Amino acid sequence: MGTTLFAGLLSMALALLPGEAERRARLQAELDAWRAEVKAPGAVAAVAWPDREREPLVAASGLSRKVPAQPMPLDGRFFSGSIGKVVVATVALQLVQEGVVTLDAPIAAWLVDEEWFERLPNHDTLRVRHLLNHTSGLPEYFDAPAALAKLRDEPQVEWSVADRLEFVLDRQPLFAAGEGWAYADTNYIVLGALLEAASGGDFYARAERTVLDPLGLAETTPSVGARHLGLVSGYTTPGRPFPFPAEVAVDGVYCANCQFEWTGGGYVTTPRDLARLAAGLWGSDALLPAERRAEMTSGVAAKLTPGERYGFGCTLRDVKLGATATRAIGHSGWFPGYLSDMAFYEAAGCAVAVQVNTDQGVGLGRLHAFLDRVAAAMVPEEAAAPATPAAKDESPSAPAAKGAASGAANGAANGAAPAASGAARVDGAALDTLRLRALQAKSDALWLQVDGEPVAAEYFNTERAPIELMSCTKSVINLLVGMLIDDGKIASVDAPVTTWFPEFVDAPAGAPERAGGAKLDAAARAQRESVTLLHLLTHTSGLAADATTEKIYASPDFVKFAVESALQTAPGTAFFYNNVACNLVAGIIEKASGMKADDFARERLFDPLGITEFGWTRDATGNPHGMAGCQLHAEDLARIGQLVLQRGVWEGERLISEAWLDASMKPAFPQLGGGAAICGRLWWLDLAPGGAVRAIRADGFLGNYLVVVPSTGLVAVRQRRFPAHQAEMAEAKFNFTDFLSLAQKVVPAR
Repeated sequence: MGTTLFAGLLSMALALLPGEAERRARLQAELDAWRAEVKAPGAVAAVAWPDREREPLVAASGLSRKVPAQPMPLDGRFFSGSIGKVVVATVALQLVQEGVVTLDAPIAAWLVDEEWFERLPNHDTLRVRHLLNHTSGLPEYFDAPAALAKLRDEPQVEWSVADRLEFVLDRQPLFAAGEGWAYADTNYIVLGALLEAASGGDFYARAERTVLDPLGLAETTPSVGARHLGLVSGYTTPGRPFPFPAEVAVDGVYCANCQFEWTGGGYVTTPRDLARLAAGLWGSDALLPAERRAEMTSGVAAKLTPGERYGFGCTLRDVKLGATATRAIGHSGWFPGYLSDMAFYEAAGCAVAVQVNTDQGVGLGRLHAFLDRVAAAMVPEEAAAPATPAAKDESPSAPAAKGAASGAANGAANGAAPAASGAARVDGAALDTLRLRALQAKSDALWLQVDGEPVAAEYFNTERAPIELMSCTKSVINLLVGMLIDDGKIASVDAPVTTWFPEFVDAPAGAPERAGGAKLDAAARAQRESVTLLHLLTHTSGLAADATTEKIYASPDFVKFAVESALQTAPGTAFFYNNVACNLVAGIIEKASGMKADDFARERLFDPLGITEFGWTRDATGNPHGMAGCQLHAEDLARIGQLVLQRGVWEGERLISEAWLDASMKPAFPQLGGGAAICGRLWWLDLAPGGAVRAIRADGFLGNYLVVVPSTGLVAVRQRRFPAHQAEMAEAKFNFTDFLSLAQKVVPAR
């Protein structure tokens, strides 16, 4: 019997139990089922309320150590990772309340005398709020290989602020301050230094006095040193990304001096204390007045789970607990060997926290889904009616994870069959197989989400810059063309190339059509005039193109190179994968929109999707490549897949028409056979024997893939960085050619 179904049936049986006993039993049942589902060695969860007289509910499941097997205690302690940022942000806002710090003040007011200050990216434009909400443009200091090497070579060393920041000094900012979003511990390291300078004292001492003690968080201590009382064993992938062993802590002793994290996180704690922190901070005036809490929880778009926003040291999600819509305010945390998540649910009036002693196989979406399920079980019966379909004005693109898991829990409690959330429908064994294969194939990133809910988010090295999509760029180009069709700026895909490039009708002097330098005859000119945009989009233009791209890259102007290319075959009569034609499409986008293709992509696609960090390679003349060249993070490429899955709608706004997507996701010239039988308009298709589309794919060199499976709600991304893997290009085993088949097995057909 599936663990999720078991939990649902058990919840129905427990519905007869009264009050707190019922809630405690439900918490235990949910935790047992979820821990088995995600295959964590052990886990502890807690529920707390703003009323400190009400005792939190706590449940433990599994093992605190695998060998020898030791049961997980209720008071087992874990590293909470980045959840410590909640404490840091709270101290900052307390100092704002006291008039010591101002949110819009330049950080130079407190840090200008530091030796490292003027070498800090964006140092002269940074404000306090930029650090608090990760809009500073500062790079992540632990992305630097030298930082990990230092931790490997000197695991017990004590780090200073300057030691941490040396890995970002003199680097280029990710973006201008306030003009993007990128999560980085660096923000909170700088903020920690600022808070100590402003308050004139030690950060940990201040936080204990004004945050921990007022809420009675006696089980929470700074993560300084290697030995921590009550710390459970934690498990990680050896050497990835940190240079640590598989079992990172034994008998309360960690394998390194954990002080390196400091105000990027910096605490060892329990779920009971985390739940108390969330409830006391966001459910009462115990730490901050309402005005400051409102500032803290006014978020900006963030690259986390779909729709999730980031405030000052907290994340914000809109969820449904059955029929009850609410906001979940919280934070998650990763520390090698441990994962944590907590949230306060405003409508439910309670906070939920969970911690596990592994950082393997438990994505952020699965953590959120567990919290939502438990919160739903805590909602009073009169408010916990079974979930209903979204109202007409609620975006069909809103992440399916919103309320999906919690709806399942409430449905079970009310006697209905439990609805399966995206994470609940995942075949754990198949996902583990995919992860292992991705690791063996030397992947750089793996991202899977189901119904908008991330179920795997793996980065296999420390470099976190956007990754070149290779030919997956072509599928992005398709969407841009569709938008111009929708806008009426391109009349039809049947429009000839000469609509935008009249000179296309004349082949270059050296082309076969002009043997001996003769002018093109009427028949040859008519053939060139008959090449349409549709031919370019379907690799049937007949334009001369090699199987490699060397001649293209040797040209200073990719568009001119395409315009002047000869015809090898009559348009529409043969399929040949054609990079030359795709570069010409990028030129058509510029002619039709009045903007470079990458600028048009930013305005019409990336900005609406919340994609703030991307790159796009241009040729020497300034033309964005159409055949390749776009660089995105895995989670952002998944956003594009989610847009396709959601039929062109994102957060209530239609970005591209269903008509365009439907036309693009079917073979345009199936009669030509070969690649034409499985190629739409710059998208590849996986077809069932009867011709139905099972999956939609964007494929790129080195095994870069975006896969969308409409029937199961799966979006899957695999990325491999160039030129990091240039030496292995000829080795097919690293191209992960079985990615599509393995990814489809992760979510069985509904």
